[in-house]
Amino acid sequence: MGDDQSRMVQEDRTEDLISLLAKRQKLVDRLGALGGELAPLRRKWEVFEPRLSPSQRATVTGLADQLAGLIDRISRRDESDRLCLEERRGRIAAELGGVSVGRGAVSAYLPAENRFGGSFHDGEA
Repeated sequence: MGDDQSRMVQEDRTEDLISLLAKRQKLVDRLGALGGELAPLRRKWEVFEPRLSPSQRATVTGLADQLAGLIDRISRRDESDRLCLEERRGRIAAELGGVSVGRGAVSAYLPAENRFGGSFHDGEA
């Protein structure tokens, strides 16, 4: 899902990206809920840990590490995609600013009656 997201950002596939982000939000919400369910265990880990067998402890620690790694990868990818989108937005804003300046320059060379883009006069509307 993350690779798809980055590819869609790079390829400027906005509609696909929005759809993917909606699906991914459900996954992020589930991860958040899972984190909430694990919160009491994390707060009292020092109480529970000695009661676990070494294999149970390794399993729990491994799963917690996987969850933390997944959250970290999602966060890093999102930040990278955010920076890419911000850069693109800046380029588009600069291009639009250039269009506006270009229109003003062209308008300066038009006859006075055409400068404001209208061809109607008071009695013709």
